[in-house]
Amino acid sequence: MKKLKWLNIRLILSAIPFLFGFICVQNSHASLDNKGTDFILGFLPNLSTGTLELHLTADTNTEVTVEYPTNSPTFTTTVTLTPGDVAIVALPSEAQNWTSGQVGTKSVHAYSSENEFVCYMINRYSYTSDASLAIPMDTFNTEYFTVNNPDINSSYEYPEIVVVAAYDDTEVSMTLPGGAVQTATLNRGEGYFYTQSSDLTGTYINSSKPVGVTSGNKCSNYDGSACDHIFEMLPPIAAWEKATPAVEPPETSLGTRYSIVASTDGTEVTYNGTLLTTLNRGESIYTDRLTGNYLFAANEPIMVTQYLANRSSSGGNPIGDPAMGILTPIEQFDIAYTFSTVGGEQFSENNVTIVTPSSAVGTLTLDGTAIPAEEYSQIGTSDYWATIQYLTDGVHSTSSFSGHGITVEGFNSYDSYLYTGGALFEFVNPQGDTNSPICSCDDQTHTCYATDDQPSEDVDGNGVLDAGEDLNNNGLIDKDKGIYFVELAVGSQNLNLVVDPFEPGDPEVDYSYSKIDPQLEATGTIIVTDGAGNKCETEVYIPGIDDPSDICGDLDNDYDVDAADRNIIRAAFGATTGDAGYIEEADYDQDGDIDYVDYREWYACYKAYLASQLK
Repeated sequence: MKKLKWLNIRLILSAIPFLFGFICVQNSHASLDNKGTDFILGFLPNLSTGTLELHLTADTNTEVTVEYPTNSPTFTTTVTLTPGDVAIVALPSEAQNWTSGQVGTKSVHAYSSENEFVCYMINRYSYTSDASLAIPMDTFNTEYFTVNNPDINSSYEYPEIVVVAAYDDTEVSMTLPGGAVQTATLNRGEGYFYTQSSDLTGTYINSSKPVGVTSGNKCSNYDGSACDHIFEMLPPIAAWEKATPAVEPPETSLGTRYSIVASTDGTEVTYNGTLLTTLNRGESIYTDRLTGNYLFAANEPIMVTQYLANRSSSGGNPIGDPAMGILTPIEQFDIAYTFSTVGGEQFSENNVTIVTPSSAVGTLTLDGTAIPAEEYSQIGTSDYWATIQYLTDGVHSTSSFSGHGITVEGFNSYDSYLYTGGALFEFVNPQGDTNSPICSCDDQTHTCYATDDQPSEDVDGNGVLDAGEDLNNNGLIDKDKGIYFVELAVGSQNLNLVVDPFEPGDPEVDYSYSKIDPQLEATGTIIVTDGAGNKCETEVYIPGIDDPSDICGDLDNDYDVDAADRNIIRAAFGATTGDAGYIEEADYDQDGDIDYVDYREWYACYKAYLASQLK
């Protein structure tokens, strides 16, 4: 079932003791990662009209619907995902035909009403292909910096950006390198595309509501005479972190280049402990060709991108061509991934590159089999080790007791792809908003509300921090991002959480909680998270009921108030003390007879019980 509004209920566990089962809430998930139920995606133009595909996998049987365009579909298909298989959905080629500087309606929508699934974006053409991990809508945010290949020698290499909206009335501002600003107002499913003849790396995207961003180059020429389409869907700044391992890809003889973008002024970037550069917010460095494995680290969060080189045309190995991939920071490693190769006969070699802490070396599994410890190599002098494993075409999985990161690569003559196989996208970088939401719950009514609406530090609205405006001295204009998630914490028992519909970024949200089983006590924690990852928590408790007579209106002692109880009080209506039909529990005013006063009291209990079940 399609939803025009995302309910933003992140139910980590709505729990009751195991013999009563668990309650599941649609659009719920245990963490922000690459699995989701709702994706809105924007492809970029390839050098030639490429073949556009979505590759879909899932851990359980799941029906997924794919539509193009998102708002008024002219193409719709539904596929059933089976664990261990990849479903390939070919898309209309016009989904990549954007016009620079204009709003378009060419986004792709993939969604499921059942379970979370994994989605990859493929844009392939003979000798010019790439792939990207698709990022689900629940990880969208309002601030991004873009990355492209800065080496631009002709129009076919131009950098490209597309911003797609998840909600109506989304105001988008795109600040280009040099300071020029492009603006657009988007409705759900609309996108804003931009390209130009000079590098766009470090373009700052700011929106009033969460958006998704894809950037790359139409056809990148990296140290050779040929080119290849490159693109990646980007993590928001809120998901950046300070340390990112990088592994030299297979089929490399020319070395590998990297770009590093900074989120904060004064960011000191090192590689394997050696200072590389110092960057200010939005600035980037494009490295020389590097060989070997590296740990890129900084004193502030950074985004690291890896570029594969032209190999066939530059005297290198016989297969490969340009590709780009956003590397996963250590703090965003997950413990398990399901992923697929791009597939088909177009690529003769597929690999997965795995990075893991030393504690999991020798125990991490690929497709259920542990990778031997001798197949790993250390990344510099760090505690992280890497291995590259060849893959058969199709779906694969990795698992470990500790977090690890993966990229997936494929090669052929004058062709390649590179993408992140999976990652967390938790909001761990609260830039521009250091204020936690405020939570409040009424213990009697079990109703709650949360607010996150502190105004901008930029009091006069001139876009700079004037004297006295930087209240926390962090050099950024802080403003509350609004509320993104309301969830029950792991370990909550016998609690049901209901959240009024809202859009991410709303300043106030109402919600309520109730017991699942009325006989048992309920206990747990409700967590509210804003768009910067700040949280407030409320401990809640509802006592259990040992005696059903303690439930107002429950005359038959079956732990609920329903029509059966109404029939009991009706049958006793008019009876007085000593009559055979007199029921003391129904004599609410204790005046010796059961009359309209008692019935009104019972009916009030009945209404209160119904209201409690709707929470």
